[in-house]
Amino acid sequence: MSLLLDARRVIGNESYSERFLTFLGHTNQKIITSRLIEILLSALNAYTGLLDKNIVSMLDFGCGEGTLAKQLIRLLRQLHRKGIHYTGLDHQHGFVIAIKESLSSLEDPLLKVDAYQANLFSNQPLHASRVDIVVASHMLYYCYDPNDLDISHHKARAFMKTVFDSLLHNSIAIMIHESCESDVRELGTRFGSMIMPDPPGIIDDICQEGQVVRVAIPFQSLLRFPELSDTKWKALESTETLYQACFVSEMRTTVHLLGFIVQQNLMASENSTLRQFVQATREKLEASDEHSLTIHSNMQILISPEHDPIFVDGIMRAADQVREQVPSIVHGCHQYSMAR
Repeated sequence: MSLLLDARRVIGNESYSERFLTFLGHTNQKIITSRLIEILLSALNAYTGLLDKNIVSMLDFGCGEGTLAKQLIRLLRQLHRKGIHYTGLDHQHGFVIAIKESLSSLEDPLLKVDAYQANLFSNQPLHASRVDIVVASHMLYYCYDPNDLDISHHKARAFMKTVFDSLLHNSIAIMIHESCESDVRELGTRFGSMIMPDPPGIIDDICQEGQVVRVAIPFQSLLRFPELSDTKWKALESTETLYQACFVSEMRTTVHLLGFIVQQNLMASENSTLRQFVQATREKLEASDEHSLTIHSNMQILISPEHDPIFVDGIMRAADQVREQVPSIVHGCHQYSMAR
């Protein structure tokens, strides 16, 4: 689907998927994430034999359009020459269609792909079978109810229970989330409406309650914005000129990225709030060397409640190997994104 659609639709709430696609095109977050998971799974296979079976099963909560899924399946194919069963779940029907089309292009006769639209935060079972690997990237934010934090935490616990219930004996869940230090999360929390408060703390609490072993690997990525003139930045500060700005390509991209950060319709903003948000974002961009916002994230490895001590030891050794390589991976991906 072209990003050059009618501006009223593009900056509306119904066009979240388009804002998300713009975000993907201007961040190295998924490149870094997939590289870290690649090293993790390779190390896990060496230390625990996680992939030493006839069919490796993966369940992807919030699978999106399939960018990360395709990379993970290609990685699994390098490490595992037998069957792979991938299941993707997302609340947006458009993403379910997109990921089926994307993964069908792999043309792998030993790959089985299922994808379903689902309410990921209900108390109803979402997947009938337990799996070897669960992936949940940036999911806890969508548990947030701005009117009731108790409901937010209840939804988060229900989601985490679903994750744990999906795991086989000696299996893992890989969860990715932003930390409080992230520029994107700080702006989203200050000016937006859909950011889950303190995902790391919620994960800690739930893991302690369920006596679940977890390992955290911090890393950072960038969200790069187009460089605009002072006049163009000023045009983004008012709803009266924001609509016209959407017909200028680099300004349209900036509108998409700003809308993604706050997860809402910028045209619906009060001018004073919109002006403060645009100015705060611009200040952060101009203070950075790469004209980018920094995204501080954590990759959490959650070990299935049913596990053997030797499996946990292998997880710890694999996590140490990933941590050692984080600086070089992040630096290499930053250099790549700056060269594009």
